[in-house]
Amino acid sequence: MRWVPVDIPTVADYLPDVIAGAAPGARRTYAIYWTYILTAFGDRRLDQVTLTDIEALMRHHIAIRRVRANDRGGHSTAEHLLAAIRTIYVHAVNDELLPSHHNPAARVANPDAALHRRGTEALGGNTMPKKRMPTAERQRDSRPMAAQQLL
Repeated sequence: MRWVPVDIPTVADYLPDVIAGAAPGARRTYAIYWTYILTAFGDRRLDQVTLTDIEALMRHHIAIRRVRANDRGGHSTAEHLLAAIRTIYVHAVNDELLPSHHNPAARVANPDAALHRRGTEALGGNTMPKKRMPTAERQRDSRPMAAQQLL
C-alpha cells in the first residue's frame, strides 16, 4: 500500500481527535503533556515537527520540572512527554495522515535508564546506589512495628 499525500493538519487541529480516541487512563496521564505539546507545536503541521524539536521540548520540561524528594532527574517527565507525542504520531500514521517513516517521535531515544534509578544523581554525578543495610539487619527490622516496640 502506497501512502498518498493528504492535507496534513496542524497539531492543534489533530490533537482533539487523538484525545477523543484515547482511553480514560491515557487522557488522565497525558493531558498535561498534550497541553505542553499544543503550546509548543500547535500551529505547526504534523509533518513539520522534527526529532530535534521533540528532544528540545523534553529537555526544556526536564529543566523546569518541580523537583520533589523522590525526584529521578526528570525521567518520568521525559518518559510521559515522549509517550504523549508518540501517541499523537501513532494515531496520525494509523489515520494515514503521515507515512510510517515520517514519525519523528519513533526515532527519539527513550529516556536514559540511568535516570530511572532512585538514589543516584541524574547527570554526571555519583551514580553509585545508596548503601543498603546488611541482610541480617534488614531481616531483623522487617518485623511489624508493634513487634519491634515490644523488644
